Formats: sequence, structure tokens, C-alpha cells
Amino acid sequence: MQTLSGYQLSGEEEQRVSRALRDAAEAKLQAQVREACLTRLSRMKD
Repeated sequence: MQTLSGYQLSGEEEQRVSRALRDAAEAKLQAQVREACLTRLSRMKD
């Protein structure tokens, strides 16, 4: 894992941190997509 290579993590810790980062990024992306859709829908109604 390039982004976690500078930290002294065990394999299990690295996997846990990696999954947490992936989950956070996915949640943020979903929120942005949802916001974009809602913005588009509100503009279509106008």
C-alpha cells in the first residue's frame, strides 16, 4: 500500500485503515453525487 507505507502498521491494521479510508471516500462521493442530482432536479423543476 503506497499511501500507508510510511507507517509501522501490521497487515491487519493496514487492511483496516485502508478499508476505513475507502469507505469514507465512497461515502463522500455518494454524498456529492446525491447533492448533484438534487441540484439538477431542482433546476429541472424551474
